[in-house]
Amino acid sequence: MYTEIIRDIQKDKLSPLSMKDSTASHLYGFYQACKELGLEYEKHKNHFLIKSPYNDSYIGGVSGMVSSFVSSFALRVCGDKELTHKILAANDIQVPKQYSFSKNDLDGAIECFKKYNLTVVKPSDGSGGKGITIGVNGIDEFKKAFQYAVENTGQNGRVLVEEKIDGFDIRVIVVNGKFDCAICRIPAHVIGDGVKTVAQLVSEKNEARSKHPHHKAFPIIIKPSLDERIVPHEGEILFLSSAANIHQGGEALDVTEYVGNDIRNLSIKVAKSVRGLNVVGIDFYLKDFKDPTAAYVLELNTAANFSIHYFPYYGKKRNPALAIVKDMLAM
Repeated sequence: MYTEIIRDIQKDKLSPLSMKDSTASHLYGFYQACKELGLEYEKHKNHFLIKSPYNDSYIGGVSGMVSSFVSSFALRVCGDKELTHKILAANDIQVPKQYSFSKNDLDGAIECFKKYNLTVVKPSDGSGGKGITIGVNGIDEFKKAFQYAVENTGQNGRVLVEEKIDGFDIRVIVVNGKFDCAICRIPAHVIGDGVKTVAQLVSEKNEARSKHPHHKAFPIIIKPSLDERIVPHEGEILFLSSAANIHQGGEALDVTEYVGNDIRNLSIKVAKSVRGLNVVGIDFYLKDFKDPTAAYVLELNTAANFSIHYFPYYGKKRNPALAIVKDMLAM
């Protein structure tokens, strides 16, 4: 599935974004938005406050990576993957099959794994892809995945065992009931030339990543299980990870213009399913960019990092922060 997208990138001769002296941050787009709209702002530790153009009050801001448009209720709901899953399902939104276990119930989780062959294991309250294992194969791997999830969950967290959904890993940003932009995350991979080893190809890719404002922080790391001396055939696409995660060497491709109206409307419905979720990054698995019947929602992110939209690895740069600041100004 991802092979098609990679071939399209080759066909369109898209080059990785290169801005060696620039560093991405979530606030970058808010700085740019304030500059464009002529607004002043203040930074207080982890808080970014935007000043009213009419008086000394503040029209809104960002705390960490969470917009002031997001309610405390939405923040709590989306911080609990199990509860999020329940609310989405209650709103007739497709979600993967999921079962929840306490951190001490490895035996129960194993029975569930054997009965339903659910191959995704993750913490109920994790972030940034930490603690997630996709494509578990066998009991021994499951035990390791369960322990990995336990190590990355909080004191009251649980371990979720979930079915693996095939499809493109898409992040959609919705701002106050409006679709804003979307990126597709492509798993870490190399393309063979029939001469260089995997290690050499990864080294070349990491050199290109080092010039990227966002991706440079997450170099590709070759797993010990892969022989880095292998020489892939010319044109062969060799995936280095099953997870389409930027933190694990993945690449972001802007797909805003390819997302059809039905998927856009679905993303708006998803955002409205949680009261007060006015700014959100929705993680979808899509088999088609226009078909909502094959769309599954994985997670809702109140603290979605906009850096991958400001600076995708391939494609057009977007600034969802501009829509947020404009809405703050209009209120």
